Amino acid sequence: RPRVSYDQGRLLTCLPFICEIDQRTGEIVDTILPRRASFLKRFSPTMLAAGRDSLWISFNNGKDWVFEDAGLASYPDTARGSISDVARSHQGAIYCALRGVHYLDSVGTRTVQRMGGVSRSRDNGDSWEILTQWPVDYSHVSTITALASGTILAAASDVEIDSRNFDPLLQMLPSRLVRAALFRSSDGGETWKKVFTDYLSEATMPDRERDILEMSNGSILATTLTGQVIASTDDGSTWT
Repeated sequence: RPRVSYDQGRLLTCLPFICEIDQRTGEIVDTILPRRASFLKRFSPTMLAAGRDSLWISFNNGKDWVFEDAGLASYPDTARGSISDVARSHQGAIYCALRGVHYLDSVGTRTVQRMGGVSRSRDNGDSWEILTQWPVDYSHVSTITALASGTILAAASDVEIDSRNFDPLLQMLPSRLVRAALFRSSDGGETWKKVFTDYLSEATMPDRERDILEMSNGSILATTLTGQVIASTDDGSTWT
C-alpha cells in the first residue's frame, strides 16, 4: 500500500521508511522514521503513528518515536502478524489492525500461522489488549478507521497459505483469499457486526488494499477488493 501524504507543509512517503520528499525535485531530503512503514497517520498536531512490522508513535511531531508492541507481545515471535493500519477515536483509544494468516498442511489441516485481528490501547500505547470478540475467521485486518461518531470500521479477510500449492518456478507458496468483509463496532470494539460482504468466492490474493473515507457531510466511502466504491449514509450500518 504505497502512501504519499501532505502533512504540515511536508510531502511524506513510505520508501519503505517515512521520508520527506522535495516537492520540486522529488528527492529525499530527510528521513522522519528510519523503520519499515507502510502507513503514516496523524492523530493530533503533535501525535503521529506509523508502522508495518511494528508500530511506532511520536508525541512530538516526529522528532522522537516510541516503539509499541500493539498487543503482539502476547504471541510467540514466530506467530506474530504484521501491522497494517492504526486509528484513534475521539475518546483517545488507539486501534491497531493486525494481519493474521492461516496455513494448510499437506493433508489440508488448517492452523494459525500468524495471529491477527484488532488490538486496542486506552492509554496512548502504555498497555495493549487483543480484542477477543473480533471474528476469528477474519484475522487478516487490512484497514481500520475511527469515525467522528465514535464508530469503528474495519476491512478484513480470511487469508490462507496452502502448502499443497507450492510454486516450483517462483519457489513460493502463494496466498489465497477465502473471504472478505467490512465490520462495524459502535461500542469501542467490544462487539463487531459484519455490514458488507466483499468477496464471495476463493481467489488469488488481490494486489490492492481497501480504504475507508469519512466525508465532511457525514457520508462514508469505501473501496472493495473487486475495485468497487461503496457508500454509507447511516454511520456505516448499511452500504450500497
